[in-house]
Amino acid sequence: MVLNIHIWIFLSFIILSLGWPFTAWITNYYNLEVKYKLVYKYFDRSLELDKLPLFLKSEKWKLFIVYYLSAFFASISYVFFLFLVANSEQIFIIDIILITIVYLISLTLIIVIFIKFKNKLKSMKFHLKNQKNKYFIDNFQESEKAQYQNFKLLNKKDGKVSVYNSPFQLNQKIFQNKLKKIAFDNSSSEFEIFLKYLRANANFIHRIYNKKEINIFVNDKEIDIEHFEFILIENFKYMIQKHKN
Repeated sequence: MVLNIHIWIFLSFIILSLGWPFTAWITNYYNLEVKYKLVYKYFDRSLELDKLPLFLKSEKWKLFIVYYLSAFFASISYVFFLFLVANSEQIFIIDIILITIVYLISLTLIIVIFIKFKNKLKSMKFHLKNQKNKYFIDNFQESEKAQYQNFKLLNKKDGKVSVYNSPFQLNQKIFQNKLKKIAFDNSSSEFEIFLKYLRANANFIHRIYNKKEINIFVNDKEIDIEHFEFILIENFKYMIQKHKN
């Protein structure tokens, strides 16, 4: 009976302890997938992304903190499980050895994943909060007058409005309101909102990209999904110009 309890405690610790490095990996995999890869995939034709840093410098610590938290919680788990083991000297020593080995493996995995992730970030550009990006200024803040493009997503089968239409429309309104709330000449905040706009829409486009049952209409004319990114960029230009007028 006592041995069974020890086995369950040890198995529980393995699952919990090795779960922390997995959590760190999956969290930043999602961060890079949405904030970087999807933006590159769905806006590479409408933007010169090599001239646009897709991360703010202030976001860098948020990418790293998940590893520190994982190491911290792995250590807390280690201490907690030490208190759960029995007082039997022989079993207690075996428990400590096994739990310590698993704990060290967990920390090693976190460190290895962290180093690989840190090296991956070296190839990415980060935007300083007060830095002005010339490409953004030239193409958005000082570009030719843009016109808002009304779009609608319809089901190809019955011609009714698709369930995917509302998220896109709501997203447009949300970012219009965000621009209204910032100062008139706050270039830094505009760029930050622009990055969030790209990420949100890249995520939405990703959801519908391979769904052939959806038609996209812009000003009552059907367009290919490959051209949808141009519409979204044009709309953001319009939002900024409207904000400044």
